[in-house]
Amino acid sequence: PKTAKCGNEVGSSCPGLNEFGQNFGHGFFQDHHFHFGYHIYAAAVVAHFLPAKAKAMHDKVMIMVRDIANPSQEDSYFPRWRHKDWFVGSSWASGIIKRD
Repeated sequence: PKTAKCGNEVGSSCPGLNEFGQNFGHGFFQDHHFHFGYHIYAAAVVAHFLPAKAKAMHDKVMIMVRDIANPSQEDSYFPRWRHKDWFVGSSWASGIIKRD
């Protein structure tokens, strides 16, 4: 079946934003630190071997880093330490809704 065009607006018909099972719950902030972690690690490997390519990718990689581990209180786009629970001492993967 053809997938509906996805937008970021509220009420979008995008399955990734309305159906929890789509995209492993990415639209509901589930597992961002796992999924983005793979890309961030791959970018670090590329940076080691191809520094010029790393400079070109820097801003895009930093968006993923800020999404999962933003240390700045001044950043108005991403919350601080989205996945980390400093009181429990572990990371949460369930996003904004609990999956049964």
